[in-house]
Amino acid sequence: MVRLPAFLVAPLALVTVAAHAAPADRDGERVVERAVLLMRHGVRAPLSDPAMPAGTAAATWPAWPVPRAHLTPHGRAAVAALGVADRTAIGLRPAPGCPDVATVRIVADNDQRTIETGRAWAAGFAPGCDLSPTALPAGEVDPVFAPVEAMGAGFDTAAARRAVERRLPRGGFATLDARTAPLRARLDTILCGRAGMPNCGVSRRPTALRPVRPGREPALVGAIADGAKAAQILTLEYADGMAAPGWGRLRSGDVAMLGALRAVAYDVVYRTPYVARAFGGPTLRRMLDGIEGVDAPRLTVMIGHDSNIAAVAGLLDLHWRVPGFAADDPPPSGAIVMQLIRDRRGHRFVRMIFRSPTLDQIRAGGALSADGATARPIAIPGCAPTPFACPLDRFRRLVSAVLAP
Repeated sequence: MVRLPAFLVAPLALVTVAAHAAPADRDGERVVERAVLLMRHGVRAPLSDPAMPAGTAAATWPAWPVPRAHLTPHGRAAVAALGVADRTAIGLRPAPGCPDVATVRIVADNDQRTIETGRAWAAGFAPGCDLSPTALPAGEVDPVFAPVEAMGAGFDTAAARRAVERRLPRGGFATLDARTAPLRARLDTILCGRAGMPNCGVSRRPTALRPVRPGREPALVGAIADGAKAAQILTLEYADGMAAPGWGRLRSGDVAMLGALRAVAYDVVYRTPYVARAFGGPTLRRMLDGIEGVDAPRLTVMIGHDSNIAAVAGLLDLHWRVPGFAADDPPPSGAIVMQLIRDRRGHRFVRMIFRSPTLDQIRAGGALSADGATARPIAIPGCAPTPFACPLDRFRRLVSAVLAP
């Protein structure tokens, strides 16, 4: 069943990411042996130019200092500051000197925004060191970051569509449109002004699934999809430090509220098990290999997209909330962290963390202090009674179960 925003349905219990690093294990009883970060790129320009189709907004969309989809200078500064903070936030304090590839490895999707995010993070984490991200050549499809596209005809798009439709609430997309109408009304006010304009805003088309496209995962079109895209652009304006985001009509509290449209869109697609297995399975396998592979470094940083985080979260039923953002919305530079922990008896556990700057920290750019990273453990369903420290063998079985057809 699709999960709706908390203020539209019954209250939802979530682990809130606090604005400081996760507490260290006491008395050396537990040691973090390895960690893997699945990280979204930093603040970027909108994916298209103009940002949205004509008529979506009453005024012209603001200009950005970089080409479409590129990491911005502000985003670069914020990620570099995050690299400094990650020295303590992820539980693996770097040794003096420059790390080698046996210690830290950065792997990025082959987009400009992901590669440059990797470079910016490395500059903060290990300044003055040659710690460059690796990526496939431009134009190649990476099977870790774009697995469905890499599968091509091997992905059954029609079956995925049916699986998505089975999870919809009674009444289907019409129900979701009705329940998210208050969000879109606020969004339309920002886009079109209080007086409104005929044929302006994101509520003109009912939500539906796009026509089947072989080799591509299902995607929404219509009101929720358009609202999620517009909300993301406004979020990026705010996060990039623009003086008057949303033409001066966007309040900081709007970002979390409107981000719920994105959370619904993610839920519909990437928390559907059939889609999550195909899209998130290769990523989750790579993460697991990063904490227990024979040649794995102590720290692996995988830099991809919000869809990668959403799919892995969908597979493991992970939930989080970062201050300033909606529940389960992956912020720019936010990351799922998988840690391999050893206790004093030699037993090994997996702990999952969601690490992210808050919205205001991203807007402040390079103002993150060394202890300013946000990192809090998130529960792993299926690992009760110790959901925040899952025994490694149990975690392996859990991964095998969620990846089974």
